[in-house]
Amino acid sequence: MKHALAALLAAVSLAVLGCGSTEALDAEELPPPEDAVSQMAVCTAQCAYGPAVSCSGTSCSSTDNHGVTCDGMFTACPPVPNNCPGNLPACDDIEGATCPRSGIETQCCRVDSITTCACFGISTSPRRWLCLN
Repeated sequence: MKHALAALLAAVSLAVLGCGSTEALDAEELPPPEDAVSQMAVCTAQCAYGPAVSCSGTSCSSTDNHGVTCDGMFTACPPVPNNCPGNLPACDDIEGATCPRSGIETQCCRVDSITTCACFGISTSPRRWLCLN
C-alpha cells in the first residue's frame, strides 16, 4: 500500500510540474484587452506665415493659422514676421483689441510695411482697433 501511495504522489507531482510554472504572467506578456487598443490620430494646421504644423497622438485638434494640440501639448504656427523698422507692434496683435477712446490712431507693422490703426466705437460698447491694409 505504501508503494502505491508513493507512486500516486509521484505521478501527481510530475503532472503538476509538467504543466509549467504557477507564477502569474507579467503584464507585458499579456495581450491588451480589446477595448484598451487605441488608435493614433494625426492633425495638421495650415499656417499663413510658414510651413504647416502637425502632430500625432491618441487625441488631437487643429485650428488653421493658430496651431495643433495632441494629447494636451500645443504646437503653434510660426509667428507673423515683423520686418518693419523700430519696435512697432504687429497689426495682427492689436487689430480687434480694445482701445481707450474713439478717434485716436497708432501705427503697426503688417509683415513688411507700416500701416495705421484707428480706434472706433461708441461709448456704450467697447471700442476696438481697426487697421488699414
